[in-house]
This record gives sequence, C-alpha cells and structure tokens, in this order.
Amino acid sequence: MPTEPQRPNEIDSIEMMLNSVNDEDVPVALTFGAGDDDKKGKGKKGMKGRKHSFRKVIHRLSKYLSNHPNEEAQSALDAVKVNMATIKEKFKNKDKEGLRELVKETRQLLRKAIKAVRKARKSD
Repeated sequence: MPTEPQRPNEIDSIEMMLNSVNDEDVPVALTFGAGDDDKKGKGKKGMKGRKHSFRKVIHRLSKYLSNHPNEEAQSALDAVKVNMATIKEKFKNKDKEGLRELVKETRQLLRKAIKAVRKARKSD
C-alpha cells in the first residue's frame, strides 16, 4: 500500500471537476484531434477557461481508488467506464438517441462513487 500523505480536499477537487463537466460537451470531449504541427505558442494559454471532461474525472477517481480501495465506489466506477464506452460508440455511429440519459446516468454514478468514498472516509 503506498504511503502518501492524505489530501483531505482531493475528493472535493474531484467533485468540483465533475460539477464543471458540461453535458453538451461530453461527446466533443471524447474526440481526439489531430493537433497542429506548429510548435510556436505551445502552452496552457487555451486551457484556462476549459471545462473538464468525464474522462478526467474518471482518471482522478481511479487514481484515488488505487490508493484508497473502496468496493462500492469501484463498482460504480466500473459501471461509469461501461457507460463511457457506450457513449463513445454512440457518438462514433452518430447515434444521438438516448445519449442525454446515458450522460445523466454517468454523472449520477460518479456522484455515487464520490459519496461512497466520503462515507468510507468519515467512518475511518
């Protein structure tokens, strides 16, 4: 088990990331751009006002759960990953039907995982 100092507001920051995810941008956040070959002006200038994506929230939560295992949160996270694969497939096939409900369910599952982590941390 890794011994890293606990950051009490790590879950808060993950939850803030989840709150900043814009449901309308979720399919767009799943696309991978070819990028620009121009090396000038690289940096974080364009990232300032950008909203986070579900993928980023999932990654941070997975990283947190690898250091602080929690079965309930992990099962919710696994369901989220399945939903994300479905969303990606629907977007690839240009099938918008049921996408909004799937995004809503994904957000609820992520909230459920965060609540499970908070509950486990309070009981410690």
